[in-house]
Amino acid sequence: MGLFKKEACCLCGGKTGLMDKKCLSGKVCKNCAKKMSPWFDNYKGMDKASLFQEKQMGIGNAVLNRNMPWQAYVRNKCKQTDESE
Repeated sequence: MGLFKKEACCLCGGKTGLMDKKCLSGKVCKNCAKKMSPWFDNYKGMDKASLFQEKQMGIGNAVLNRNMPWQAYVRNKCKQTDESE
């Protein structure tokens, strides 16, 4: 019948579930959706190439955000307050 048919992710080829996002090229798995920008929600109007580009942009932004200099400052301050208590 195909009610619970497992499809492959159009970006990575992984398994998709019932509640995963649909796009023009198929479905996008949860892992690929997590790698995209948190404000991105236009899955239905995008094809595979556009979604792949959005995924790469999200990965790049995550790396840039992780390497921000202010985050090291905040981490050090949090460690100092934890040690002093």
